[in-house]
Amino acid sequence: MPLKQVKKWQILTLMAGLVLVICTGMMVFRPASYSLKIDGVAVAEEEFQTEVTKAQYQVTKYFFDQYQAEVDHGFWDRDFQGENPKVRLLQEVLDQLRRIYAARSLALETGMISSIDYSAFINRFQASNQNRQKASSNGEAVYGLATFSQEAFLEYELDSFEQAYLDHFGTSSLAVSDAEQLTYYQSQAEGIFARYDDYEVEYIRIYYAMEDLNDQVLAQLRADLDSLASQSAHSRFDMAGFPSLVAYYGYEEIASDQVSTLAKFIGDVLYYADQLEAGQTSPVIDENGCLYLIRLINRTDNGPVPFEEVKEVIKKRLQEEAYQQLVIQKSDSMELDYEEDQLLAYLDSIIN
Repeated sequence: MPLKQVKKWQILTLMAGLVLVICTGMMVFRPASYSLKIDGVAVAEEEFQTEVTKAQYQVTKYFFDQYQAEVDHGFWDRDFQGENPKVRLLQEVLDQLRRIYAARSLALETGMISSIDYSAFINRFQASNQNRQKASSNGEAVYGLATFSQEAFLEYELDSFEQAYLDHFGTSSLAVSDAEQLTYYQSQAEGIFARYDDYEVEYIRIYYAMEDLNDQVLAQLRADLDSLASQSAHSRFDMAGFPSLVAYYGYEEIASDQVSTLAKFIGDVLYYADQLEAGQTSPVIDENGCLYLIRLINRTDNGPVPFEEVKEVIKKRLQEEAYQQLVIQKSDSMELDYEEDQLLAYLDSIIN
């Protein structure tokens, strides 16, 4: 066989081999394909990836809390008593995306938006920032953030969808009866609608950990405090007999609407006073580098906030709860179109 033909044949064989290797390599290293639709609407890769990033922390925290699992090289594919982190992550992402699309779908009913897909969301996001920047440069008042991040705008928009739905359907499909409001009030009267008591309290408070007190002085203060506690079990403090304690004495008459403000300054005293009955004196308390002696002179139980004062608050809260339940119901009814193995492979290409 001529030399030139042999070389030509070898070259052709070599080229064929290279093509095979390249094609095989493309098959091996080709990125996993992605396809996901919610109620027939394609979910953009960027939107999916954003939700993956947001959900990763919650999933890793769950597996750490449940199994003390560290996020190492093989974490996402490991089995934890039948639970797999990657599968859980995918479910979290799909659930969140369905809730977002459910809220957008409800927003269509109010005419607030005209499309539920991601590209329309990005257009609204960009337009909002442009309008805010323009208003700010013109010296106009801009409420909230001057510029939204994409995540912040999503939260802002979802809140706006809720308010628009309540405004549009609040008196019809989300109507709340007086009986429902009263039932809710009665169930929460001792909780979120409770008012602070009025207090009349006197106290000795010695922050010995913060003061430059030698051991002898501190020992004398403790002894005087024990004596005052013994003498004041059934009466007011007689400070005339304890001049060493006068600098540490305090007295307050506190109305219920003042408790939150004064808690910044004497919250520790109020905490211990709240555990006493009117006319009762505490034992000497030694906590966190501080000595206390507290006498609750008087307290007035103000009961819960009157129903009429919180009726509208209750109505709004119940409507908000009804709306959130509506979003969940809508979300559960939305059809997911995807191949699980394919989407898990794509998810794996993102997180690993």
